[in-house]
Amino acid sequence: MEVSFHHRVTQSFTELYSFDFKLIKLRETLCYSVVNEFI
Repeated sequence: MEVSFHHRVTQSFTELYSFDFKLIKLRETLCYSVVNEFI
């Protein structure tokens, strides 16, 4: 029981982290595009 709960928590953190990473990448890409438009 304990192990399966821990596994679920770990999985949630991993998914959250990877989602956050995608958002950061998306933001960087958008900023880069905007900067290139103005140059």
